[in-house]
Amino acid sequence: MLQDNSDSNILDRKRGLLKELRSLDVYVLEKGPIETYYPSEIVGVDKPTKAQCFCAAICTKDAVTSLSEIIETNAGGVGETEFEVICKGIFA
Repeated sequence: MLQDNSDSNILDRKRGLLKELRSLDVYVLEKGPIETYYPSEIVGVDKPTKAQCFCAAICTKDAVTSLSEIIETNAGGVGETEFEVICKGIFA
């Protein structure tokens, strides 16, 4: 149910929960497993093969950040991509 983003009420509540978790240094991807972010051209017979294909195909910051949604990062409505927010939180 949480992976289905078609209900805006559920999506807003989920994003609120994820924001609260990030404030506690807990980072959860909105869509679930990282594989759900892979573009359709990423192929492989198993997870490691797909991961290697991903690393070979997606090798710039812009390519990576384009795979995640812009999320609100403060009360003023300013946003960054989900991956940027998570990486800044982890590596800050």
